Amino acid sequence: SSSVWEQKVLSHLENLNEGFEPPLPYVEVKATAKSIARWVWKRFSYGDFSEIQAKRGAKGGKKGGAVRS
Repeated sequence: SSSVWEQKVLSHLENLNEGFEPPLPYVEVKATAKSIARWVWKRFSYGDFSEIQAKRGAKGGKKGGAVRS
């Protein structure tokens, strides 16, 4: 559901925010997470995202001609 997705985005942003000095205020992190979560939820389904990522992965693997680590 969208609320589960929003909570996952918030959790990820909270983790990223720990690396900032000084960290952003919680209300700003929460508002940003809500905005990102809603934008993505409206524009992508799980299948769409998986397909996009698969195409990006295939393109990246072919681009250099060699496997990168």
